[in-house]
Amino acid sequence: MVKPRFRIQRLLLGLGLLVSCLPPDGRPEPGTARFIVSGGPNLVAGQPIVTQDGWSIRITKFLVSLQSVYVNPPDTSAEVKRCEVYVPQEPGQVTLFDLSLPRSFVMSEWLIFGPCDVYFSGFIRFFGSRSLRRGDGVTEQDSKILQPRDDTPVGVVSREEVNQPPGALDSNENAVRDSRRRADFAPVIYVVGEATKVEQRQRFAWKLAKTQNEYALGCTLNQTYPLVVRSNATVPVSIEITPESLFLDSIDESVGTLRFEPMALADRQGDNDGVVTKQELQTLELSSLRATGDASYTLQGVSSEARALASQPVSLWDYLEDVLTSRLIRWQGQPHCTLPKKL
Repeated sequence: MVKPRFRIQRLLLGLGLLVSCLPPDGRPEPGTARFIVSGGPNLVAGQPIVTQDGWSIRITKFLVSLQSVYVNPPDTSAEVKRCEVYVPQEPGQVTLFDLSLPRSFVMSEWLIFGPCDVYFSGFIRFFGSRSLRRGDGVTEQDSKILQPRDDTPVGVVSREEVNQPPGALDSNENAVRDSRRRADFAPVIYVVGEATKVEQRQRFAWKLAKTQNEYALGCTLNQTYPLVVRSNATVPVSIEITPESLFLDSIDESVGTLRFEPMALADRQGDNDGVVTKQELQTLELSSLRATGDASYTLQGVSSEARALASQPVSLWDYLEDVLTSRLIRWQGQPHCTLPKKL
């Protein structure tokens, strides 16, 4: 005769075996969504950017401040579109990457199953070291490059930041308004490089901000992408930040060409010291770069509604920071920001 306590032990053992055979909480086994960030094919391969006007550009530092992706169930009640997120992650994590390194980086991995919505905002500013995660190869000194100065609050800008001579802001209402607009957006990109052409050599080191124009030109706060991940599968998702786009002469990549000669011209018309500075690019007006009927360095092709929302670039620096930064990110090989084209 089996004693009661042994019967209880056998019962508990049987229940334990049954539970161990079931998937956790009854859901399917998850797969992995792996989000991979790189500087695009040229930087990963260690190759220079070659422009149509004969310059060869090597990027030696390319810091970008990115907000991590966030996975949420899609907005639907249909069971066939159910999204399971197994290990939720904290939204809003900011990571600083140095994409000049010849490799790619894993931004994050999510254990999920089913059709899901992935949210991605792209570039984002950060406040203080506690809110920042440094990617592989990024030093503490690197993180300070894009960090706003403690003595310059949001909405306030110094004469040094505006890069104008003393008195210019007081006498130029447009410059004052522009400086205040830019002060709301701390730098999110730092690009350093060297361009060569025969015996010519030009260096540059530019900090670029995320401006309101980005939203007018097709970028949304939370761009949504569909993603399907099945059990035990690993799905890589490519996020490329391509510095080549900074040298386009058109916001429309399908018609634009890569050019560096206008940047070199800005230095020659400035102090001609072989370093292209922000101030020199601010001085070079776009109208001087266009021949009659030339559509380069304009917003031509963009819808009238978008042009009305966007501030009109005047200088080459305006075009670089306010227009071309919206073309840098590519999600799975496609532009992250959908250009609102003229119909």
